[in-house]
Amino acid sequence: MAVTTFGGKRTDTRTAAQAGEAQRLFGRTLTVTQGSYNTSVGASAGTHSGGGALDFSVSGLTASQITHMVACLRTVGFAAWHRLPSQGPWAAHVHAVSVGCRDLAPIAARQVEALRNGRDGLASNGPDPHAALGLPVRTWEQYLAAKAPLPWPLPWGRFYGHRAGLRGWARLRAVPSGPIVRRVNQLLLNSSSSEFTATTAAAVRSWQAKRSLPITGWVDRRTARRMGVCR
Repeated sequence: MAVTTFGGKRTDTRTAAQAGEAQRLFGRTLTVTQGSYNTSVGASAGTHSGGGALDFSVSGLTASQITHMVACLRTVGFAAWHRLPSQGPWAAHVHAVSVGCRDLAPIAARQVEALRNGRDGLASNGPDPHAALGLPVRTWEQYLAAKAPLPWPLPWGRFYGHRAGLRGWARLRAVPSGPIVRRVNQLLLNSSSSEFTATTAAAVRSWQAKRSLPITGWVDRRTARRMGVCR
């Protein structure tokens, strides 16, 4: 993969683009303490010897800000964790591995699989300390696919929903499938399905509740725009 820099440290161009987007979502500069293609830090056990691996400083950040950093990194396609001094011979930092990077060192690839299994990616194989974020493990490409807006193809008064759970006028006006449903499933469930299922409806209700939107379980124009799945 092509090599570039992010925050003054070496990495591959794909990972640099991811980190740039995570920085935009985070709303402040991400300070890189260790880049990729680096074998000089023994405590990393070879994690950074390939592409796709970055460490970020947490100096001066509150616990909530650190959690927000982890959330932003996971959102754009990193397996990321807050590492503590009690877990190894290192200062506190956020460790991030690009999901799907073709240049990952074998140990970094195993860390991605560990996150898929709800673990912390360390040799002790502890539980994921950020599981409460509820974010799917996805790639940079899946993030971009979910983020890119689609034009709204329906007239006012129509929405996307699971018809089996609806009655009357709502059942008649609900659209149960299509490209926007695929975007919703990619965003909330890391799924490429274009069908609005009961699982989709439950995920939509949870998403709406966290953002103080009406908890309907369907995707109307307001919810779709907040999700960024349509213009």
